[in-house]
Amino acid sequence: RVSEIVGNPLDNALADLENAVNGLSPIAFRNRYLKIKEAIESGNTASACGGLQGMSGLAKVQEGKKITREQAAAVLKAIAALNDILGCSK
Repeated sequence: RVSEIVGNPLDNALADLENAVNGLSPIAFRNRYLKIKEAIESGNTASACGGLQGMSGLAKVQEGKKITREQAAAVLKAIAALNDILGCSK
């Protein structure tokens, strides 16, 4: 089954994103993460990609305001990994 082959990198990338957003303010990061995770688990790639795009925008807007440059970079790195795995278009 395909899900077993892609499972580990996907699970790892999702865990990286969860670690990157844990404790971030605003709470929108956590809420978006949960929606992305749910979309991935239900096989809705388009919704997951849309969520990742939204979170990317949120990270860029909040950088230097509510989150540090390092926190934003960690979120964006995790988003990029998930984008690659899911095949989200740029």
